[in-house]
Amino acid sequence: MFVISNEQLNVMNRILFCNRLRVLVERRCRNNKLKDWLKVQVPHYTAWSEVWPDVCVLSEHDCALTLIYLAVCDCENVARPALNDLILDINNMEVDVKKLLSAKKYFGYSDFDYNR
Repeated sequence: MFVISNEQLNVMNRILFCNRLRVLVERRCRNNKLKDWLKVQVPHYTAWSEVWPDVCVLSEHDCALTLIYLAVCDCENVARPALNDLILDINNMEVDVKKLLSAKKYFGYSDFDYNR
């Protein structure tokens, strides 16, 4: 019988989700800074792995937006907000985050709203 531990399942879920974000970046991102940043992260997605236990409880939309926002902070050499504050307030910060991603030419404002 094949048995997967909870720890292994969590790792598989993280890598699967990060791979899906990588595909989103490859298809939709307009700023090469993020694409270059992501190339360094593959295959283990080290930067996102560090925050995964905290962000994986969010909805898929909020988790993706949070991880991308944190990556863009790294790309722009901007101090990351406190993770706990970001997680607790992502719904209120969503518009500002999307405006930043759009203004810095990473994504279109609604790229996280529709599955295209």
